[in-house]
Parts: sequence; C-alpha cells; structure tokens
Amino acid sequence: MDNQELQHTAGAASDLQSSFSPVAQTVMYGASPTASIISLPNTHQVVSLKLSNHNFLYWRMQMKPFLLGQGVYSFVDGTSSCPPSHLAATETSTFSVNPAYLSWKQQDHLIMSALLSSLSVEVLHLVVDCNTSHAIWTTLETTLTSPSNSRIMKLHGSFQDLRQNDDSASIYLQKAKALFDELAAVGRPISLAEFNLYVF
Repeated sequence: MDNQELQHTAGAASDLQSSFSPVAQTVMYGASPTASIISLPNTHQVVSLKLSNHNFLYWRMQMKPFLLGQGVYSFVDGTSSCPPSHLAATETSTFSVNPAYLSWKQQDHLIMSALLSSLSVEVLHLVVDCNTSHAIWTTLETTLTSPSNSRIMKLHGSFQDLRQNDDSASIYLQKAKALFDELAAVGRPISLAEFNLYVF
C-alpha cells in the first residue's frame, strides 16, 4: 500500500471515530480556553421514552446510561459542583467573571434542555422552578418514587383490577411487571407469591 492509500485509510478511520464521539466544542472566553462542552444533540433519538407519572424507572433506565456515556452524569447527581461566578482580584488582575463558571453553566443548561425535552406535559410542572440539571433530576426522582400512601394504594388497586381481556399474554404480563416495578420503586415491593396471586 503506497503513502497516498495509507493517508486515505487513516483519514477514513478518523472520520468514522469522530462520528461516534460526543459532539464537543471548546468554548473560548478571552484568550483562555475552558473545558469542552458536550452538546447532546440527539437525546430524543437515544431516549425515546417520554417521562410520565407512571414510567420513571424505565425513563431513568434509558436516560442514566446516556448521560454516563456522554460524560455529564456528574452534573445531574451533584458531584460536579458549580464554580464561583467571579475570580477575586489580585495584585496583577481585577475582579472578573470566572470562565470556568460560564463553561459549567453552559454545559448544565444543555443537560437541562436534554432532560426537559424527554418529559411529557403531565410532569413538566414538577420542574418549573428548577434552575439546574441536578435540581430537575432530584425533583423527578423524589416526586415520582415517593412512597405516599395514596400512590401505594392506587398501585395495589391497579394490580387487583388488572385483567387480560383482549390483550395478548405478553402485553398482559408487561403491564403486570410495570406495576410490580413501580411498587418496588416506591419502597413497597410485593413478593413473587403475591405477584402470582394477582396475575394468575
């Protein structure tokens, strides 16, 4: 293989690798570059399930690996904390905006946008007052897995009223499994014997 073919092959490999990498850009503030920003452009294609009042476990099962794979889950779990908004004045510089703060805020807003785009209308009201991705994540997690008595009673009632009717056996069991998982998520799991009693 001659040099021209080697260069062509290397270029093709580089293009292929970049097509599978998160879309990132280096944000410039003044003359100093800050951390790369992950733009998360295709969230709706990866996380196809819209979050509702009844499917948090399945939504999280899609969203969490996506955020981990993009390298931004530390924002939603709170381990990546917001830097100070300004840098203190020194003998050689004046009080100024912190570039790391601007970069962090931009990244967090992109994550917020990705999260919000995956919510259904029925749960959007829960996060109206949230101003960070961490606040959105914890609010949804706390609210939609809250072990309130009314929610637990409703889930048990749904189990008792569950009928196969015209559903296929597969669809019927999927509905039963969803209720089983929701009860586990709110801290009131039922035993396998109880599950069989409800379902069969």
